[in-house]
Amino acid sequence: MTKSYLSRPTCPRMTNLHDELHDFMLKAVADYKVDGVIYVRMKYCEIWGGESVFFEDKFKDANIPMLTLEREEIMTSSGQLAVRAEAFIEMIEGGER
Repeated sequence: MTKSYLSRPTCPRMTNLHDELHDFMLKAVADYKVDGVIYVRMKYCEIWGGESVFFEDKFKDANIPMLTLEREEIMTSSGQLAVRAEAFIEMIEGGER
């Protein structure tokens, strides 16, 4: 657990490791044979919101579908998020990319 915690990429505001973070995510997608990525970010967190733009480009270049969801700290819209995630999964299963 400690090794994982200390070796994983951290919040972009704390370091300037954007390329390392993107490479880490692409490697994880390849290692686990992921069909698509659901990127959830906290509402009003501009740091991770801005990072999602770079992730979208990286995943698009790698032909990996990505759904970006924005959530509030208190999960009042969990039903809406579930519907969007389910539609994304159905899109992947249907072969639409």
